[in-house]
Amino acid sequence: MEKREIIVMGLGNKLLGDDGIGAHLIDDLQKEVDLEGISYQTSLNGSLEIIEMLIDYKMAFILDGIRTEDGIPGDIYFMDAVDFMETLHLSNVHDMDFPTALKLAEKMNYRMPEKIRIIGIEVMEDKIFNESLTPSLREKYADILQLVINSIKSELRCQRDEKFRYRTLIDDSYYN
Repeated sequence: MEKREIIVMGLGNKLLGDDGIGAHLIDDLQKEVDLEGISYQTSLNGSLEIIEMLIDYKMAFILDGIRTEDGIPGDIYFMDAVDFMETLHLSNVHDMDFPTALKLAEKMNYRMPEKIRIIGIEVMEDKIFNESLTPSLREKYADILQLVINSIKSELRCQRDEKFRYRTLIDDSYYN
């Protein structure tokens, strides 16, 4: 089977306030970045559940909430599977962590994305039932969305091939 292009996954539950930041972003990204070859998915869980969803894609972006010791709601962290920091759903006590799940997928000969970008968004409240983001995160939402859009577009425009020459994967006129 030929590899599909790109999947953008938003993790979290919209009924748990800031926990749903990844899912909220997916709703808006589908409207803002409507390019051929990009699939959008949401998941309430991480690691093992999403491994199956990532099979046969060339590239993946995973959007998830994160809570750090000194973070401010709306701070954004860019990671890949190698320099992974714990996020709300990719590291869950009820599931294996994401790097371990990737190793398992590799041992099972699953065709995983060659490149996985994780975008963690600092959240404030993720355990109380509330269909809205907290005011501090809602206030920064448009900027967060734009930063995620720019990150995806930048990654798409400037991927390197085996010879380390830049190649354009999508039509540059889309960005002008």
